[in-house]
Amino acid sequence: MALFILLRHYSNSGDRGLGVQLSEASSSWKLWVEEPAISALKRSLSGLSTHLASNTYLVVHSMTLVDIIMTVNLYKGCTRLMTKNFTSQFPHVERYFWTMVNQPNFSKILGEVKQTEQVPPVTSTKKPSEQKKLLSQSRKMSQRKRRRSQQSPKKKLLRRKRRHQNPNLPIY
Repeated sequence: MALFILLRHYSNSGDRGLGVQLSEASSSWKLWVEEPAISALKRSLSGLSTHLASNTYLVVHSMTLVDIIMTVNLYKGCTRLMTKNFTSQFPHVERYFWTMVNQPNFSKILGEVKQTEQVPPVTSTKKPSEQKKLLSQSRKMSQRKRRRSQQSPKKKLLRRKRRHQNPNLPIY
């Protein structure tokens, strides 16, 4: 999921690749989204590496649809986001990826696969004032969610009843 979030954000910002270095204007993106996504990606890849330490394929002892899906997801990450330095932390995932990509049927479709060597920086298209506004809005929303989670069950029930009686009320 973390890889999908990173790929989605950077693919929408043009085909400049994925970057860990961000400009000063997009530091709020790095703080709130990118760093947690990268740490979640590392956790996912370490779990996958643990499984692949004793298995060649994900499910059984031959290639399945799960292996194809995983390889395509890793392909997008390796060609745009994950450098050799990053993937060297997960040797079993790296072995699995290159084993799958070098299969004849994969090489027919994907062609020659090259892992990205350098991640170019991504510049933000939003003005700093817009980013500050978005950051303050996200903080307010998280504070509302925190307050709501600390409410008593009776207040939650009353809020649900009010919303049910008047569906035009906002759902925050």
